[in-house]
Amino acid sequence: MDGGLEQPAFVLHCDVDAFFVQMEQLKDPSLQGKAVAIQQHQDIIAANAAAKAAGVTKHMAPAEARRLLRAVGGRVVHVHCAAGGRVSYQPYREASARLMKLLKTLPWAAVVEKASIDEAYILLAADDPADPLGLGGEGEAAQASAAQLALQRAEEAKAAVQQQLGLTVSLGVAPNRLLAKLASAAAKPDGIRLVADQAAALQLLAQTPARRLPGYGGKAAEAFERHGIQAATDLQRYSQAQMEQLFELKSAAAAQLAQWCRGLDSTPVQEKPPPKTLSVQMSLTPQLLSMHPSQGGAAAVSASGGRAGVLEPLVTGKPDFRLRVRQLMTAMGLDLLERVREDAAEESRWPKTLSASLRAFGAGRDQSFTTRSGAFPSQGLAQKRQPAARQAQQAQQAQQAQQQAQQAQQAQQELGALEEAVVHGLEQLVHQAAATYPPTATVVELRLAATNFASAAAAAAAAPITRFFAAASRPRQGEHAQTQQRQELQAQQAQEQHAPTQQEQAQQERQALREDATACPVLLNTGVPVPQTRKKPQQLPANASFANVPPRVDNYAWLRDDFRNQTAVLSHLQEENAYVEAVLAPSQQLQARLFQEMLGRIPRQETSAPQRRGQYWYYSVHGAGQQYRRICRRRIANPDAPPSEHDVMDAAQPEETLLDQDEMAGAQRSSRPFLTVPLPAWLTSPGGRSYFSMAGPEFSLDEQLMAYAVDLEGSEVYTLVVKNLTSGELLIDGGNTAAFSAEFRASAGDFVFMSDNRTVVFTTLTAATHRPDKVWWFDLDAAAAPVGKRPHKPQLLYHQPDERFHLGVWLSRSGALVYLQGGSDATQYLQYLPATASLSAGTNFTQLAPLIEQQQYIVRDWPLAGAERSSKSGKNGSSEGGGSDAAAASSGRWDVEIVDITVSSGHLAVLERRNGTLVATAYPLPKDGSPLAELPKGQQFSFDAPSYSLEFGDQGPFASPLLRVEYSSLTQPLSVFDINMASGNRVLKQQQEVVGFDSTRYLSRLLWAASTGGEQVPVSVAYRGDAVKLDGSDPLLLEAYGAYGVSSDPAFSGTRLSLLDRGFVYAVAHVRGGGELGRYWWQDGKLLAKNHTFDDVAAAAEFLIKSKYTSADRLALWGRSAGGLTVGATVNRRPELFQAAILDVPFLDVVSTMSDPSLPLTVIEYEEWGNPGADAAAYHNMLSYSPVDNVAPQRYPHLLLTAGLNDPRVAYWEPAKFAAKVRELKNSSDSLVLLKTNMAAGHFADSGLEGRLKETALKQAFLIQTLAPCADQPAEQRAAEAEGGCRGCFATFVAVVTTVALVVLAVVLNPTSPIGRKWRRLRQSAAEGALGARNGR
Repeated sequence: MDGGLEQPAFVLHCDVDAFFVQMEQLKDPSLQGKAVAIQQHQDIIAANAAAKAAGVTKHMAPAEARRLLRAVGGRVVHVHCAAGGRVSYQPYREASARLMKLLKTLPWAAVVEKASIDEAYILLAADDPADPLGLGGEGEAAQASAAQLALQRAEEAKAAVQQQLGLTVSLGVAPNRLLAKLASAAAKPDGIRLVADQAAALQLLAQTPARRLPGYGGKAAEAFERHGIQAATDLQRYSQAQMEQLFELKSAAAAQLAQWCRGLDSTPVQEKPPPKTLSVQMSLTPQLLSMHPSQGGAAAVSASGGRAGVLEPLVTGKPDFRLRVRQLMTAMGLDLLERVREDAAEESRWPKTLSASLRAFGAGRDQSFTTRSGAFPSQGLAQKRQPAARQAQQAQQAQQAQQQAQQAQQAQQELGALEEAVVHGLEQLVHQAAATYPPTATVVELRLAATNFASAAAAAAAAPITRFFAAASRPRQGEHAQTQQRQELQAQQAQEQHAPTQQEQAQQERQALREDATACPVLLNTGVPVPQTRKKPQQLPANASFANVPPRVDNYAWLRDDFRNQTAVLSHLQEENAYVEAVLAPSQQLQARLFQEMLGRIPRQETSAPQRRGQYWYYSVHGAGQQYRRICRRRIANPDAPPSEHDVMDAAQPEETLLDQDEMAGAQRSSRPFLTVPLPAWLTSPGGRSYFSMAGPEFSLDEQLMAYAVDLEGSEVYTLVVKNLTSGELLIDGGNTAAFSAEFRASAGDFVFMSDNRTVVFTTLTAATHRPDKVWWFDLDAAAAPVGKRPHKPQLLYHQPDERFHLGVWLSRSGALVYLQGGSDATQYLQYLPATASLSAGTNFTQLAPLIEQQQYIVRDWPLAGAERSSKSGKNGSSEGGGSDAAAASSGRWDVEIVDITVSSGHLAVLERRNGTLVATAYPLPKDGSPLAELPKGQQFSFDAPSYSLEFGDQGPFASPLLRVEYSSLTQPLSVFDINMASGNRVLKQQQEVVGFDSTRYLSRLLWAASTGGEQVPVSVAYRGDAVKLDGSDPLLLEAYGAYGVSSDPAFSGTRLSLLDRGFVYAVAHVRGGGELGRYWWQDGKLLAKNHTFDDVAAAAEFLIKSKYTSADRLALWGRSAGGLTVGATVNRRPELFQAAILDVPFLDVVSTMSDPSLPLTVIEYEEWGNPGADAAAYHNMLSYSPVDNVAPQRYPHLLLTAGLNDPRVAYWEPAKFAAKVRELKNSSDSLVLLKTNMAAGHFADSGLEGRLKETALKQAFLIQTLAPCADQPAEQRAAEAEGGCRGCFATFVAVVTTVALVVLAVVLNPTSPIGRKWRRLRQSAAEGALGARNGR
């Protein structure tokens, strides 16, 4: 070979997927194509993919597995039983031996190494030493030919195994063992994957989760997760030394991992010597363990803890328990002896030592085994057993110790001499091991072993059990006897599990024959009379200047009530609510289960990641029983020390509770002595409130004053309060109408303190359109003066009369400037005011950046050479204005969007979206304060999930070198990192705790769907790997938004797990109109291009159906607010693609709303939707998709619409009109149209934890019952319910644990909603200059 290159050699890895299940399917052809799990004693030891998709997991209780599989027509099959019903692995081991023998007979197999009972490695043989693979070529051509020949060998092996053994295998073909094993895993269940070159190897490693690398589960996998490592290739950025330190690995393990993550493996393929130990093992659950019928019938081994543990009867030697131990030792001991005999036939050896090991809890050594050993009986005692008699019924009927002793003696006499010697020896060893534990200890694991082998005469090989490999149509020898035995076994198991009546069993069997959702009852009451909405036609003419445009007719315009007080309207909404309650009434238990699951994932107490500010650490706490949070702080032990990513809050410092939101909401009266700051009188409500929301708090520079604002109706109109934290005095009590004017009760939620620590600046809303239009200032010293005839009134600082603009104010991070931003969706300007300014009647803001269209300012500041400099960046284009003191950061690329920036004294950090992926970059700033001509080289920080959410968090002191970021993905809970921008070191400060969540079970993907105009639409997908089939039968929830340039970044949701655990697939379509792919992606989905949004949703749905992620009858669509418009328009156009849809507070009456400038948001959003009152093109375009105007006489999916009576963004009458019109025109009588209106909330529904989770449970129950009614239980029981065997403990736990993590509250809503972002931080997002908290639907 030229260049010294060696001829390529290949390794094949052959893996039999679900080996035990395939064996049983060969024996019983009726199991073919079904979901099957294998039971041994009271343990599930194997399940095929279909069973896993139904929720079955290893070590699950068989009764639960039966219940899950019954719903999908599957079965639980007991592991093979020999004569007398004893468990026997003989056919499985024989099949494994035949598999190895077959592989060794392949002419091109040089070496065959058995890796386990169902997998092997094959090294391809070299036919000619001069030409190892018989190719005769050189270089790349030779490598390609060698790869093709290896692929051909794999196909031959697969065909041989299928034809001769009837087993389906997957094969990996690669240059080494590691890549071959990973390739076969990727090819499961029956494919072949070739890794022929470095590119293919890297692709395979990129698709392989790091935790799947052999031997790197457990603690290593947990370490991978902590450091954001998902794919194996992510490990390549670490050196061996770093791996040792970060992942706590030993040197050898780190060295191997450093090689494996690059696809390197020098381990040779070689035949292994026979095992040094033959063993059988059993894990005991903390419940009564009913034995197999052949070992005592109703007798059970107790493994319950507490006062009388398993070991008490073992130690005391009670005769009844002695019998049970003997039955257990008979079952396990004969299985061990069978393995020894098979080994003797193959290896001509016999063990010298017999041992029994126990591991128990409550004994002070929970992680170690206690082992007792003795001599293994001689091979010459006996070579065959006498027929065994079943003693199950006799043991069950025995009542007296004497009778039980007699039965034990009979059982002893019916065993052969060798068998009896093994069983008796194990009994003695188990009792000896048990004697070393206290009586109350609980056995959790039992292991029996044969070791210390010596050469012996070869024994006769066991006769092959050919029926396991016989053709399905061929009669099998002994089938009748085997069938009779199996029927007896199943009858006994049914009796133990309280089998249903014959009528119920017949019904279950009929249901098991049906694979679709109709196999389970639908918990919906469709017989409830549908509310009738009367019609009052009203003509809505278009602009008279529009040619040939007839007026629209609105039959349901009467539902609009601007004052929300008309009896007819309120009665109609209440009737709709009663209808929803009646239809969903049969699902109340399901809703309760879902609610309890969500609560069960929430820790008892959650504290946000503390952040330094001034002299204190600030944070919030959510505790057990709370609906809201407590705002707290602790002093910094050494505030003069420079901030470090390794800083930790000193818990020894006293905690100050500044605000208890539960008390403010009236959820509970606080008796905490630490709550020293009094509440305003109007906030005290012993009876509780239906709604509560808080903006802030903000703190003065000296940290003695605190401002916050509350909304008690959901109208997003806030009442301002300012407190003195030292004296507890209320300096502003906006709810006190006698002392403070109306402006204090019309706050928009933006407020800041000037640097004098006595002046507060805030914005207020217009009464009609809820637009922030004025900026006010108020001198707190004036509040100390007595109230005269007039209440205290603030001074007007700025007024914007133009309805196009919303105002927002915030304080710069340095505390030197107060910024004012005026803007709409596409037009903005910036002004500023020195925070040191003495405000008076003549004070004005100074222009910082002039009015600009189709770009967005993001402004931050830093002091350079004693001057205040600012950094402004435009989205996908250069920013304008600012002069020489401004440093502009602009992407200059159409596919790159600058999402956010933050500035400290030494660094500029920029968050960019590059082709949909979020990346943070930190740039050093000149130390001499000189202006930036261009950005220096920066340091990038990103994460390796296929798609994820990343945003800048609440930043600390201005002089800090730290950048706080918040990261999550569809399968990774929120993680808060502090990154040292100077060193690049990142430290995990907090990760959202989700009780019982195992991230290794969940997978996420980023897919691309082809849409109109040749665009590729990104689609983020998540599912639980062992709960889905991905054959088109899985239910799928598709979310879409697509408006305002808002990116629907895939973020984690604890509540979503209830769907994923039930086999749902969750997908987010990042459609045009959003900002996921840059500014052009938004512009191509707004105004006259708005229809592209709906094209993209339909394209994503079609792609998911075509790719077998779901089917049309299992697909649901969900959208919120403007996303509700996306859903409504898509359902009107393509109803055949969906089985159900949820429209949350949806924007549906687009033409009517955008034609009425008196409504909130209308004028400001002309730039997003168009002005149908003045532009004919906009009118016709809007009319083409407005959901209310495009309802048609066609089949509609099941619809659930929600509304908030006090919603200022999307009026309640829009979903009410749509529901009435769909009912009027749809021709599908079997489809539901449900409208649920929250009569005490606004756009963001319930504010309390329980109310929010109950609403989510209702929506999920609707989805389950309309898409997959069989999925009424998750894939496995809650971990809290399983631990300790306490059947009532889970309900008690749920009743106590009523807390929620900070982010869980946010993700119940749209993860990208403004209020969601606000709740993720201690401070509101407007404090960072994000107008999104005020704009948009």
